[in-house]
Amino acid sequence: SMTPEQFIDALPARQRQVVDLWLDGKTNKETAEILGISKRCAEAHRQNLHDKLSGHFLCIKPRIVNLR
Repeated sequence: SMTPEQFIDALPARQRQVVDLWLDGKTNKETAEILGISKRCAEAHRQNLHDKLSGHFLCIKPRIVNLR
């Protein structure tokens, strides 16, 4: 099992940006506007992150926040 540090390091740059914005409390719409992508694309990035964590995305969030 990956540690939060390993998980973040393994992410593509765009997904790391999405994680940072998500941790800052940004909505999909706000994330899309900041990154210059569609809202649907922002939603897809978040879904991909969720899928990579096999449904444990919410459980790992506090651990990721502590890494920042």
